[in-house]
Amino acid sequence: MWWARPLDDRPDGVPGEVLEVRRGSGIVVAAGSGALLLERVAFGGDVEGRADELALRVGLAAGERLGEAAEAEEVGGQA
Repeated sequence: MWWARPLDDRPDGVPGEVLEVRRGSGIVVAAGSGALLLERVAFGGDVEGRADELALRVGLAAGERLGEAAEAEEVGGQA
């Protein structure tokens, strides 16, 4: 994560859960006591870019948790 800002929203999601991909703004993610709008990020060693564009490119959608795909790959790679 390169740039994010807190939101006043009180989401029902669990920390790390993607709540919304906002075109032109970023990705809204649940946090411990509220939500963050991720504006600029880098996924998996990719170059930094707009969070909404990267989410659309990798297929990240509401309801997913950040880090789940990487964790699954690590577990699969160890088996």
